[in-house]
Amino acid sequence: MAGRVISSILSVACLLFFVSCSVPAVRKGPSDDLQKTVNEFYELRKLGRFDEAWRYERMATDGDENMREKNRKIYISRSGAMSLKDFELIGIGEENSGSEGTTPVRIKLVTDWPVMPFPVPEGDRVLIMNDLWEKIKGRWYHVVRGMTKLW
Repeated sequence: MAGRVISSILSVACLLFFVSCSVPAVRKGPSDDLQKTVNEFYELRKLGRFDEAWRYERMATDGDENMREKNRKIYISRSGAMSLKDFELIGIGEENSGSEGTTPVRIKLVTDWPVMPFPVPEGDRVLIMNDLWEKIKGRWYHVVRGMTKLW
């Protein structure tokens, strides 16, 4: 009987160990290391963990709690529209050299083509772009370009 209980406990312990190893670690959020923060942010987006990726957005630092929560819901609902397959950080520009004191980060994104009412090219869509990041209180945050301002 005691052997059976020990065997059951070991089985459960092994199962929990294997499950915990297969789930990517939860990130703590933005850090003072821009390269690390960019990689964590895009890895979360690639995994579809938009609620966690939200913590890396400059909008998440908004002092108005109601506005922050509204923007979080919009961000999460719109994030799944473009499936990120892969990314590569190409280079980091000079700190504060971008618009409004942001820091440009050159990044390559590999995505699916968006749904269009006309045929799209076969294969993946590859985008190379300058992303913007801002250091706030010693931590890096992703900046979203809007039509009229940076978010």
